[in-house]
Amino acid sequence: MADAILRGKVTRVQTGRVYASVPRLGGGLEYGPLVYVRHRVGGGWSDPPEVGDTVVLGVVENCPDE
Repeated sequence: MADAILRGKVTRVQTGRVYASVPRLGGGLEYGPLVYVRHRVGGGWSDPPEVGDTVVLGVVENCPDE
């Protein structure tokens, strides 16, 4: 697979670790733990990811890289 940006869904959050399923990388496979970035929203910090949230995963040189 060439370098790409893929979308998936958070499948579980466990002790601050986030795992996701990315259909284009194999429907039943789960990737993680993924690194996530919190950002400021209206003066406060964004909420951590939850199950069902959309994630973006980059593929660089055929290697998934959160």
